[in-house]
Amino acid sequence: MLTLVFVKSIPVNSCSAGGAEVYVHEVGRELTERYCIDVIVVSSSESARAGTYTIDGVKYVLSRASSRYTFLLIAPYILRKLVRKLLDEGREVIVVDEYTTYPFMTTKYLKNVPIMLLVHQLSYAVVSYQYKLPVEIAWSGEAILLRPYLSTTCITVSPSVAMDLHDMGFKRVQIAEPGTPVEPLSDVPEKADYPLITCVSRYVPYKRLEHIVYAAYIVKKYVPKFRVVVIGRGSCRYLVKLMNLVRELNLGKYVKLLYNVPLRQKLEILRKSWLHVVTSVYEGFNLAVLEAAACGTPTLAYAVRGLIDSVTYIGGYLLSDQNYEKLASAICSLINSPDDLFKRAELCLGRVKCLTWERTAEKLRNIIRNILVEG
Repeated sequence: MLTLVFVKSIPVNSCSAGGAEVYVHEVGRELTERYCIDVIVVSSSESARAGTYTIDGVKYVLSRASSRYTFLLIAPYILRKLVRKLLDEGREVIVVDEYTTYPFMTTKYLKNVPIMLLVHQLSYAVVSYQYKLPVEIAWSGEAILLRPYLSTTCITVSPSVAMDLHDMGFKRVQIAEPGTPVEPLSDVPEKADYPLITCVSRYVPYKRLEHIVYAAYIVKKYVPKFRVVVIGRGSCRYLVKLMNLVRELNLGKYVKLLYNVPLRQKLEILRKSWLHVVTSVYEGFNLAVLEAAACGTPTLAYAVRGLIDSVTYIGGYLLSDQNYEKLASAICSLINSPDDLFKRAELCLGRVKCLTWERTAEKLRNIIRNILVEG
């Protein structure tokens, strides 16, 4: 029996979980159900319960390390022990080393099993933005960090990230785009009777959510009845910074910052929204774009890596100028053309139905098959 072992920083049931965790879980579930591949996810227990348990057929092995950084230190011991046990049971094993901000360097200590590298997004643009470093320095540092994996098969989620990986020297890069996080609606739903703008995002600096707040300050001068709702979880420190900004600009009536809302409430807001906005520095793909499209809401996003792919694929809007004044202008223009927005929403809803987790899992299974054939 084939066993796929994912090693990643945090599990899907952590409060810090994002698109990367959803991707691994959903793909693992499909591989287990459709292709009878045993999927094990080895991770820290950050904000989750340590131990071994199964969710949707995917087996999670969560270490006692409550920090992703502590887990990075003990992961070699856990993986060596687990892989040895699986091989002794006569199983075929492939290890998938997930890279978000750092790799687990499995190529250094796992010599008897095939290894794949899973890259959701690269970090150079985020590091450059948050630490005020030249992009070239951040790029070079990340390229050095990933050098031990250049000969491995690398899986990523978008052509943008694949292009960056090729530029870093990777020769065996495969793309497996994510599926839609929620079931798409059959038709575009009835929208709010006032312009409602939504942003689904983690509260972290590189998402640049302050751009949405500043844009709201401009838009309210021209569209007094509009509202903005930001939905997410993440850094409380960054959330407090945004709350203070909303207070300073006297936008309490116009901008709501919601934290860790239930899925049902989030989807209700997305279905009523006229437009979904993303202002990140860099993305791998961005599941929120697909989530909004599945709710019949098009996305307006900055034209950066990852978003170029996801927003273009589902038929949203891209903004080449990454500043809040241009963002405000684009929002005003779009909400003043509700009929055009409705037609775009129909397009997005139709296209997003083609992105399924079954499709993603099939691509991954074909990649695995090729690795096994090559030996």
